[in-house]
Amino acid sequence: MENERLIAAGEKLGYVGEELKKWVEDKKASAREERARARQERELEGALLEKEREVPQLRLAVQEGTASGRERIRGDGEGATSGHGLQFSPHKLIPQFNEDRDDLDAYLQRFERTATGLDWTQQKWATTLSLCLSGEALTVVGRLSPADALDYAKVKLALMQRFRCTKDGYRERFREAKPGNGETRRQFAARLAGYFNRWIEIAEVDRTFEALRDSVLVEQFLLSCSSRLSAFLRERDCKTIDQVAS
Repeated sequence: MENERLIAAGEKLGYVGEELKKWVEDKKASAREERARARQERELEGALLEKEREVPQLRLAVQEGTASGRERIRGDGEGATSGHGLQFSPHKLIPQFNEDRDDLDAYLQRFERTATGLDWTQQKWATTLSLCLSGEALTVVGRLSPADALDYAKVKLALMQRFRCTKDGYRERFREAKPGNGETRRQFAARLAGYFNRWIEIAEVDRTFEALRDSVLVEQFLLSCSSRLSAFLRERDCKTIDQVAS
């Protein structure tokens, strides 16, 4: 049933023959990845929540300037710098990013909350994040120019694009999401809402009826027309149904 649905959807988009077969296989792979990602998100959420429980105590220790606070935050060797000038290893608070297990967007949000909560200077965010990366994520940062690699906004953008944490990526996740094994209805609903909210946020759609209406109409229009026209209109980044129709 699922295979037939995908074939019908692919044919509607204009795919035929080998292109249709490849599109269907890609969608199946994407669905498997989505199920795995949902499970991984729950695991990461638990791990990071455990780490976050230490943040208030660590922040208080830094503010008080106690010897025990310095000892707890000071890492072994080179580390990042807090707003108070102390050296520490980010791994004391943030587990290393694992692209096979972790959702990048959720990971970055946790990183930013931890960095803000501990008053880490923003000039050091990019360097601190790099210490927490591995694999392809670290390779992405390594491809940036030396100046861009020190700019957290540019590092974040490069990572988000590579790991499909974009408006198109979240739109696809929202459209293709299925309940994961062991996932409750409430958890699935929350995950679905999260995909939608991130899609709308990254697409910079206003939270008004008219803006959301246009977004839904534009998406339906693009799904209904030929793949060539759809690609052309997506490149124009049309945000309203009037822009699409003109």
